[in-house]
Amino acid sequence: MRILETDMGEREMDKKNQQERMGKPSGAFYRAEGHLTIQLLPQKGNEELLAEVPHILWLDLAVVFRYYWEEERYCCSMLIQWEYLADWNVTVEQVWRKARENMPRLFPVKLCSVEEAMRDMREGMEVKSQKIRDRKRETGLSVQLYLLTNQRGYNGATAIFYEGVLKEFAERVGKDLIILPSSIHEVLLIPDDGTSSYEMLSALVREVNRSEVPRRDQLSDHIYRYLREKDCLEIA
Repeated sequence: MRILETDMGEREMDKKNQQERMGKPSGAFYRAEGHLTIQLLPQKGNEELLAEVPHILWLDLAVVFRYYWEEERYCCSMLIQWEYLADWNVTVEQVWRKARENMPRLFPVKLCSVEEAMRDMREGMEVKSQKIRDRKRETGLSVQLYLLTNQRGYNGATAIFYEGVLKEFAERVGKDLIILPSSIHEVLLIPDDGTSSYEMLSALVREVNRSEVPRRDQLSDHIYRYLREKDCLEIA
């Protein structure tokens, strides 16, 4: 099912219908809270947007919030504005908690090897994964790549925030994780056995971003580490 997005509430419906659908007027947060979702964006290049919408800063990224619903032929998504929080009489933290809670239900996680994912992968991700595998061979890297996204392949990089997903996977492989920000729609995981060069992987991410990823889908030029003993993420 195709997902339609609008950044400033400009779907085919007029603003009055949008507000009715989103649980307005004030005091009706309970009608909207089950539809709240999150989206990860780079801070760099989105300064104007972030100055205008509710968000949470995280490392070099930002979490913004969307209102998601399904219609007969489409799934639809609309960016949450400050005025909605004022009408609902809620804080950014309340929206963040509810949106994060909703994500695994609305967008169930997908975590598998890249080889498994290639069978039903969209073309763009196939090209990126192939380029990374080619560079692995060129540089002698012998690491296994895993894909983390959601079952829709839409804004799937947010799966890094799903409760327990990274921790359970890291415990299963018995290693910390290196996270390559493939795009806003997915990330790639590498079990960190101490042999991978962070500098080389960062350069690889930058190269793939410049050559294969549309600017609107780029997430970061940095790579990240998940530390299983601390249960935290950091820039590598």
